[in-house]
Amino acid sequence: MNHTQKKLALGTVQLGQVYGIANRIGQPDKQKAAEILNYAVKHGIMTFDTAPGYGQSEEIIGSFLKEEMDESLNIITKIPSMNENNIEEIEKSIKASQNKLGIEKLYGVLFHDANVLEKLTNKDREWIENLKEKYHINKMGISIYSPEQVKRVIELGIFDIIQVPMNVFDLRLINEGLLQELSNNKIEIHVRSVYLQGLLFLEEQELPNSLKAASPYLLKLKKIAAREKLKISELAFLFIRDNSYVDKMIVGCESLDQLRENIRISELPTLSSSIMDEINISFRDIPENIINPSKWRD
Repeated sequence: MNHTQKKLALGTVQLGQVYGIANRIGQPDKQKAAEILNYAVKHGIMTFDTAPGYGQSEEIIGSFLKEEMDESLNIITKIPSMNENNIEEIEKSIKASQNKLGIEKLYGVLFHDANVLEKLTNKDREWIENLKEKYHINKMGISIYSPEQVKRVIELGIFDIIQVPMNVFDLRLINEGLLQELSNNKIEIHVRSVYLQGLLFLEEQELPNSLKAASPYLLKLKKIAAREKLKISELAFLFIRDNSYVDKMIVGCESLDQLRENIRISELPTLSSSIMDEINISFRDIPENIINPSKWRD
């Protein structure tokens, strides 16, 4: 297995529920889900990203782990949105996840709701460190949506991991030099939304009205991919994989074929720096209503 493949982590939201604008297959059944997890581990994918909010994802991973107790597997789960930073509720959530997963040690636990950033201060480091010790958690972190939130995470200095959206269209963190800053602060960077929830694969006629404005960017992306004799999925994947600041890229799948394809792409040669630069220049100013799925309307 090459070092680039070690960056690939399995997102499991699709194993627990139907997800994404381009989802054609739906949620796999339990047996297919187990096959996907098994295949991932056999091919060196040792990080699974889950959450209580992902339908039955934690239970599905839990029943897989019963069969395959692999100590080297890194499981990351989330703390769902809380009304207040109620430590009791947070502990209850972590315990519930550990029970469903059937494991005591967690590689990472992330706050799923970035709004907690408004309530946290750097004095919260102490109870976060206590949580890590009490529940055998290697790293605590947060899943965020915007560059402003990344700046707040850096300022707070209490988290070990950050999960961020980033893809060929959403270059905000690159443009603002925030990946480098996170890295300088020893915060592990996990990237989600590598394919922008499937938007990158849509043909012009498939775009909902609210996303028609994405059309010129999709055409440009197609042109670059065709010229380089790459599929759009390859170009989009490699652009994130080959960013030296990215520690993990979380890519989900609805089927074994999709996972096989992601593993195949993860083994492709490095993109040239001229293509990386071209993407950075071509897509640096895409409006937020295209790159932020929470702004999408049907």
